[in-house]
Amino acid sequence: MTVGRNVHVQIWRYTTPVDDNIGGAVPTGTVTYPDILARLEPAKTDYMLLSQGIEVLDMYTLWITPALLNIQEMDEVTVVAPTNHPLHNVTFLVQPIQGSSLHPDDTRGFMTIVLSRKPRAHKLV
Repeated sequence: MTVGRNVHVQIWRYTTPVDDNIGGAVPTGTVTYPDILARLEPAKTDYMLLSQGIEVLDMYTLWITPALLNIQEMDEVTVVAPTNHPLHNVTFLVQPIQGSSLHPDDTRGFMTIVLSRKPRAHKLV
């Protein structure tokens, strides 16, 4: 891996759910970027919120290069490698996205993305 990057991630984009013949919504999605080198770190917890008893989501910060990728809020990010990473196969929702101040053609550009851990409704088998 490149220095500073600690994970490979997949970016998913889900389309609007469509009702099936029973009336349940079936979300469909596609992998927009299958393998991206990135740096994933836990974000700092706001202790003022915790002291007031407010539930705070697990937040993470993801740095991705290049800065020209088409990533939108509410896309999903899954850690796919390394397989011994503690967050392997964990899915996150993209929250705010911030681009770098460099020119779009500059190869040093990066995106800073705030992620929240997506709760899973069912246990994986």
